[in-house]
Amino acid sequence: MFALKSDVKMTGSFSHLGRLASRFSGAFTSVTTRKTTKRATRVISSKFRGFITISYLKQWVFLKINMGKLVLGIDESGRGPVVGDMVIVGAMFDKDDEEKLKRIGVKDSKLLSAKRREELYPHILNIAKKIKVVSIPPQEIDQRFAVNSNLNNMEAVKFAEIVNELRPEIAIIDTPSANTENFKRYLSQFLDHFPVLNCENYADKNHVSVSAASIVAKVLRDSKIRDIEIEVGMPIGIGYPSDPVTLGFVEKALDNKEWLKKYIRKSWLTFQRIKEEKEQKRLGDF
Repeated sequence: MFALKSDVKMTGSFSHLGRLASRFSGAFTSVTTRKTTKRATRVISSKFRGFITISYLKQWVFLKINMGKLVLGIDESGRGPVVGDMVIVGAMFDKDDEEKLKRIGVKDSKLLSAKRREELYPHILNIAKKIKVVSIPPQEIDQRFAVNSNLNNMEAVKFAEIVNELRPEIAIIDTPSANTENFKRYLSQFLDHFPVLNCENYADKNHVSVSAASIVAKVLRDSKIRDIEIEVGMPIGIGYPSDPVTLGFVEKALDNKEWLKKYIRKSWLTFQRIKEEKEQKRLGDF
């Protein structure tokens, strides 16, 4: 249905940092040659000690170092459903264009209605330099689980594929693992392009480029669900185990090999439970 064609706010506090920076004219020139925000923060913190908090300083340095660069935000939709694809999106923008995203109201897709996401979708595509979409069907998810892989590892591989193809200067990833450093190390094994890499929990809330990716992923995932409903001729809900309509569809799919193969994640405990309950019911009928 839909065709494809790090957010640091400069608040009053950050403006204050800018004034402080001007007082130390040589400090920022020196840090811009550094490779990481962490190193740059150490250099400038000695100049700013007593005036600001380290958390403000880190964000301000990150902003200054990365102005004017290509920023890639990566997020997914459909990690938990028992029905349908997981959709991963990389959305790349000029760093300077992130203000445009904020002005039109881009934020974490979970904070927006479906209607509002669909309204923002074409505007995001227009602002983006590049968009990369990776859809992972239920069959592939099941195959990976069969060889003792897991969703985190699978996502890391797909995220790396997007980074390698789009080749940004900065990549910000909404990280599924609580241990972001381990996830970053695992993902880095699959990279042949090495941008400034920020793997962060809740990046979809904290970075507008990731928010934009989350909106595109959610719109495309919802469109795929509607396409399935058209193909099967019945409502399937939102695809999550918490939805009774979805559970009803999964039960019906047990009697339809094509639906079972194309649409259902058979490695999910929800599916296995429904299958077992139906088999027990059949035995009880005898």
